[in-house]
Amino acid sequence: MNSKLSHTLWSDVERSRFFLIPSDRQLPPGEFPLRTITGRQMDVEPQSLTPFEVTREEATVWLKSQLGNVIEEAKGKLINYFSQLGAKSSSQSHPQSQNNQENAVKLEKFADEIEQTAADVANYFRTTAQKLQTEDNSQPKI
Repeated sequence: MNSKLSHTLWSDVERSRFFLIPSDRQLPPGEFPLRTITGRQMDVEPQSLTPFEVTREEATVWLKSQLGNVIEEAKGKLINYFSQLGAKSSSQSHPQSQNNQENAVKLEKFADEIEQTAADVANYFRTTAQKLQTEDNSQPKI
């Protein structure tokens, strides 16, 4: 997933506080541990986090929008790929069987790329789900 994100969602270790921090922002080192859902970690000065804190609901909305962006980006690439594939086929003077063979090879390669991307996305969701389940199980029931 090569989506270019301008922000990264961080949380405290308990996942009770959330921070949407610009990806290129360097925060001063400190004693407050932060984590991302992908496992990145950093310890920062707590006061530096104030302008970046968001609610759980805001964090959820942001994550969903990022997922939508990734899907739209993949869809755009897929449409572009097939458009180029069609343009190359119609402009070449190769015999039809050679075009079919070339297109078959390209489609196989593309299928491999899609398969890897889907696996990456599935692993990301599984990891997130496991972390959310762990979080749910560790919180006291009222």
